[in-house]
Amino acid sequence: MVKSLIGKANDFELIFEHVSGEEWQAATPPDAYGQYAIELWATDEAGNVSYMASMLYLVSRYTLQGYLIPAEYSGLVKTDELIAMLDSFGLAAAIAKLKEMKGGVQDGISKS
Repeated sequence: MVKSLIGKANDFELIFEHVSGEEWQAATPPDAYGQYAIELWATDEAGNVSYMASMLYLVSRYTLQGYLIPAEYSGLVKTDELIAMLDSFGLAAAIAKLKEMKGGVQDGISKS
């Protein structure tokens, strides 16, 4: 079981707090709008630290919402378009749409 979760995104660190179940939250700098490559490390109850994942961290300037997206979807669409998808459809639906788009243009959203 994961006891703590930390991440590094460009020039800032993310310290996550456990909310419940598999849900974690972290505070970000107030002007961190845009897209960041983030690396996550988890510590278990025995104190073992391991690399967990590379993710794409996106922050919407419109909703002030942050999103973690698997790095494999990086570059499918422009950052602003991806954030608009996330704000409009939510995380699960946006990821489903990204999975469909892996081969090219889908629903009017172009590859960058």
